[in-house]
Amino acid sequence: MFKLSLKYIRYYKKRAFSILIGMILSVAVIVSITILNKSANQADVDRVKYDGGSYNTVFKNLDNTRMKKIKKDKSIKDRGFAGYYDSVALSDDFYLYVIRANTEYIKLGSSFDESSFIKEGRYPKNDNEIAVEEWVLNVLGEEPKAGSDVKLKLKDRNEEKMYKLVGILRDRPEFKRTMTLQVFLPIPYNYNFEGNTNVAMVTFKDENSINKSTALLSKKLNIKSDDIIKNMELIEVYKNLNNIDKNTVFSFFIILAVSFIVIYGIYSISILQRISEYGILLAVGSNKKQLIGITLCELFVLSAVSIPAGYLLGLIGSKLLSGLVGNVFTEGAVTIRKLVIPKEAFIIPVVVIVSVIFMITLAIYMTISKISPIEAIRKNLGREKVTRKKIHKKAAPMSNLSVYSVIIIRNILSNSKSFLMIVLSISIAGVLFVNASYLSFMERRQADNIADMIGYNSDYKINFVPGAKKTDGLSSEELEKIKSLKGVKNLSAIQTIYSRLLTSRVHISEPMYFEDINSKPYIKEIMNGMLVRNLKATDKSEEYILKNNMYGYDDKSLDKLKKYLVKGEIDVNKMKKENIAVIRIPNPINTANKNPYVANFKIGDKIRIAFSTKGTNSEEDWKVNYNDESYEYKEYTVGGIVNNLLDYDNYYTTDNSVDVVLSSDIFKRDTGIIQYKIISINKERGINHNVLNNKIKSVIEKKPGVILRDLDKEIENFNILNKNKQRFMNAIVMVLFIMGVFNIANNIKYNIASRMKEFGMLRAVGTTDEGLKGMFLREGFLYGAISSMAVVIFGVLVQYILYKKYLTIYINPVFKIQWREYFFIIIVNFIITILTTYLSSVNIRKTAVVNMIRNNE
Repeated sequence: MFKLSLKYIRYYKKRAFSILIGMILSVAVIVSITILNKSANQADVDRVKYDGGSYNTVFKNLDNTRMKKIKKDKSIKDRGFAGYYDSVALSDDFYLYVIRANTEYIKLGSSFDESSFIKEGRYPKNDNEIAVEEWVLNVLGEEPKAGSDVKLKLKDRNEEKMYKLVGILRDRPEFKRTMTLQVFLPIPYNYNFEGNTNVAMVTFKDENSINKSTALLSKKLNIKSDDIIKNMELIEVYKNLNNIDKNTVFSFFIILAVSFIVIYGIYSISILQRISEYGILLAVGSNKKQLIGITLCELFVLSAVSIPAGYLLGLIGSKLLSGLVGNVFTEGAVTIRKLVIPKEAFIIPVVVIVSVIFMITLAIYMTISKISPIEAIRKNLGREKVTRKKIHKKAAPMSNLSVYSVIIIRNILSNSKSFLMIVLSISIAGVLFVNASYLSFMERRQADNIADMIGYNSDYKINFVPGAKKTDGLSSEELEKIKSLKGVKNLSAIQTIYSRLLTSRVHISEPMYFEDINSKPYIKEIMNGMLVRNLKATDKSEEYILKNNMYGYDDKSLDKLKKYLVKGEIDVNKMKKENIAVIRIPNPINTANKNPYVANFKIGDKIRIAFSTKGTNSEEDWKVNYNDESYEYKEYTVGGIVNNLLDYDNYYTTDNSVDVVLSSDIFKRDTGIIQYKIISINKERGINHNVLNNKIKSVIEKKPGVILRDLDKEIENFNILNKNKQRFMNAIVMVLFIMGVFNIANNIKYNIASRMKEFGMLRAVGTTDEGLKGMFLREGFLYGAISSMAVVIFGVLVQYILYKKYLTIYINPVFKIQWREYFFIIIVNFIITILTTYLSSVNIRKTAVVNMIRNNE
């Protein structure tokens, strides 16, 4: 059997080569996806460590005894220690924190790499030395230059002290986004950790069981759960690192299906060509199991060549695509710097190819088992067994069609399985392409939405420190000065005030959401709850206070906000004149009642807002769960509901509450606030971002409490990684699409080759070459037309299923029929089907009639 299978491979070189290509592509795609999945997950671990720290757990409120136990614990790999030293008041409620910390604490809380956090200089060693992030120095108005002196007015010690700036640290994205300012002092040798205000940051030797290690250590330390903070995001990405996600598994099944269809289509033609030889073998004493053995040997020989070649191609592809994948396999944007090659990358392709081989063998066995040796020698695959009466009855009403059309339709009816296989092949390739385009469209929208949420929607951000006075902010005149700067492309501005929404229990659709929010340490301790009972309620309609933010949007910002509209309308002109508000309602997934929104306000509802008339709204005021005479009340009509905002105030309730957006005209009128506190600036292309940053700083540097952030680098990385994600997805889809097209052509060729005898008889009774060509072209057109209808129907259906799936996952997903892609795939369908049938007709016309009737290629 083995020798015979080798002879078949040598004789049918083209078919063998086509099968090899199909197998190699399948293995290469699986290897690439597996390696890139693992590498991206490892890169995701590194990203989380860089963004939020490489620590596993933080233990708070430690005394000297507990600190000593942590120093000696053998389960710990790295340990960093820190204690609060003092603070610098930048406003009534906003501080720069001076922290005494060792080098390990600074590294664990910021970066996964020892050298990556230091941009210039070194870590502090002496008591008069500090290390600071570059953006913090800009906020303080200090020159970011190692060796310079920095004067800090220490609040608790009530003194001014001069420090030597010895280390400039790289900006930490999370701290920069949330405007958390810190300065680091060293911990002296043999420092005595007195009191209970110290913290320890640790990583464990076994980072795959952080929860277990934390529990054991907390028991040794006899420490409360409230004083333990686990790096939950890091724990989650460690889980992903050791598992293959469900999307990747789904991709493997898709590749398995496509591989089977492609390779089976090619091999079926080879079987048709050698079926006569199989008949002779059966006639001289071979059994069908031996024929199946030949098939198995042949396919295993081809797989023995294709799997190593696929491995090599997959490794090369992984290396080439590693710079493009970004966050394809992860929640956040990552860059793969080093490929991780897991054992699964070598095991899974073998499993898939072996599965394909056995599936093909089973299909071939079912085909061979239905025919006798005589039928096989005649190359008759049992078609004489088709009940001709049924076909003639079905074809009877077609007397008004041309003879060629009747022949085509009768062929479809008598070879319905083959016809369905062709239509299925074309449809799968088309639906895959169209829906990949739709997913790409939704991913681009999601990336834009996330950019808005994290503040990456403009090149520069101007914010004011939390708790700033009403009079703090930029005036319209100052905004005009910034607009007039050379290099500024556009500018949008937002006003904000910390407010309270008076509501009743009936409007709270997800109480569990607010219970969870209220249990968070910050909300619980600083705000005394976010959704609270109104202690001075006069009626049930105001029995609850929902602490929130109220914004005033300029015309440009209101216009941009329309992309997040889910209900109602945003009529900018109307909002400038009337008490109409747009509200944003959070819609987190995995809440108890599975409601899409945590509150159920409707268009036309009246909402009552209270805000303080004091010059400031301090943290002490936040804790009070009633409104006194210092609060002013305003009523607005809900005109629109959105599920995201362009920008959020990074303090108070951030993005956790039901926010209210007004036109800046109405906001100014009702609050008396005319200044803007959140300003987004975009630069023109080609402008040096550092130069423009300095120009903007010159306009605002005398304003109290102002924070200017240059986000050029963060936005550049964010955009590059999202674009690369699209490129990678498109590359994978195109490989599968090409395999699908390859399969379509083979199925059509197989269908035509299996009817060689019929075409020979048509030519024998006088059918001209032109007539035969016309018949083939009609058949190709029919394939294209029916399969295109199937692509549109099933494509739209799958699109809708995807839309419903992502409705509660993505921010404001849109159901959009990809008309351009459908048009493209329809044109491609017709080109492939008509061209393939036409080329097949050329080969048939070159074959002698006698050979066609004998069915000898």
